[in-house]
Amino acid sequence: MSCLPVHFHCAPSTGYVRIADPERTLLRYLRFGILSLEPGSRIQLSFPEWETLMVLLQGNGEIRWLERQAWVARSGVFRELPTALYLPPGIEVDVKAEDMMEWALVQAPGDP
Repeated sequence: MSCLPVHFHCAPSTGYVRIADPERTLLRYLRFGILSLEPGSRIQLSFPEWETLMVLLQGNGEIRWLERQAWVARSGVFRELPTALYLPPGIEVDVKAEDMMEWALVQAPGDP
């Protein structure tokens, strides 16, 4: 049995950071990231060559994508079921935090 060396990088206090990707690990087709937002902050993200699954870990706020919007809330991963959003490559998402918000992002290469 062989080991799969994976090196994770710490997330900053706010913003988006990749914590594992093909350039730094043996994960050939996946990358993982964390999006952390302070209360009242907002961020727009787009990943032109990657399809993305965003899973809300905790917090509440608003997300907008493809002329749609939704209010999302989750008190924690062990208290409530998740909210998730799938984004095809190149689709922009706008995330606004009402309070401290944290998302996990899982990505795979996709056709733009």
